Amino acid sequence: MKNITIIILSIVSIATMFGTTGCGTDPVTKPTTSDSADTVVTRTVFNQMKVGLVLYDLNLSDEESFAVYNATSNTTLLFVKGNDPVNGDADFNLEFPGNLADTFTTHNDGGLTFACGTGTIGDIKRQEYGADNTAFTAIVTEYGAVGAKVKGTFSGVVKIGTNSVNITEGKFNVVRISDE
Repeated sequence: MKNITIIILSIVSIATMFGTTGCGTDPVTKPTTSDSADTVVTRTVFNQMKVGLVLYDLNLSDEESFAVYNATSNTTLLFVKGNDPVNGDADFNLEFPGNLADTFTTHNDGGLTFACGTGTIGDIKRQEYGADNTAFTAIVTEYGAVGAKVKGTFSGVVKIGTNSVNITEGKFNVVRISDE
C-alpha cells in the first residue's frame, strides 16, 4: 500500500511540474520595426575579413587604420583595426612592395606579408594568425596619393600554431597617410 501511495504522489508531482514549466502555447512576441515603410537599410562594407566561418565587418578606429609608404624600404604598410558589433575586435595588416596598384602574393617572391588577429589586443582570448609559408594574395585595386584611399581585396590561408585557417572575403579601404 505504501508503494502505491508513493507512485501516485510521484505521478502527481511530475504532472504538476510539467504543468508549470511554460511548455504550453504562450503567445509569441514578434519584434517590431521602427520604420513604418519596412525598408531595409544596407550598409556598404569597406573593411572586413572572414576568418574561418566568422565574418568580421569592421567599424574602423580611424586613428589606428591607415596605409603608409616607406620610401627607404620601398614598401607600403596597411593596418586596419576595428570592431564588429557581433563578433568583437579584429585587426589585420598587409605589407607589400612599392606604392602602386597590383597583385601581391606570399609565394614566388610576391613580397606580401599578412597577419591578423581576432579579439582585443592584450586579452588572453585573442587569436593571432600569420601567412608565413602559406598561399595568400592581396589585390590592390586603387593606390591614391597622400590623403586619398588605398583599396583592395585579400584572401588565402593563415596559420595559428600548426592549424590552417582560410581567410576569405577580405576588403580594405583606408586613407594613405604621409610617407615615412
